Amino acid sequence: MLVTGDGDFVPLVRALMKQGIRVAVAYFEYETENYRSFINDRLLTVCNYAININALERDKKYQPMFKSLFRANNPKSIDDRTYDDRRAI
Repeated sequence: MLVTGDGDFVPLVRALMKQGIRVAVAYFEYETENYRSFINDRLLTVCNYAININALERDKKYQPMFKSLFRANNPKSIDDRTYDDRRAI
């Protein structure tokens, strides 16, 4: 399982596949005002399986699972926590 969109991994994927290893790639595909994340077309083509994490996140079937994976950010910084809060970490 690779978690990347970088085409530099194509030779690695091909070498693994020559050894009979199936390769899955998980990637993030999104666009913001200043940044675009995507998977290299060659990497997408050469892998046995491809998982677009953002597409899964938007799929209503998987939304409860995604919400349970990540906890809400704690608004307190480490320095603002009490001694008891720090011990709980």
